[in-house]
Amino acid sequence: MSTPPYARIAGDIKQRIADGRLRPGDRVPSTRQLARDWGVALATATKALAVLAQEGVV
Repeated sequence: MSTPPYARIAGDIKQRIADGRLRPGDRVPSTRQLARDWGVALATATKALAVLAQEGVV
């Protein structure tokens, strides 16, 4: 079974944080930016950001 798009997006942002490409205080990409960059619906990008917030990552 493949990983859902929202989970791939969340994983990418977590990796950016781990790599230091996103540092404390940096803004995470907006819902619209994620939707554009990943070619997903706004709802999918919103879910990815919600998962990150739920996990305390952002």
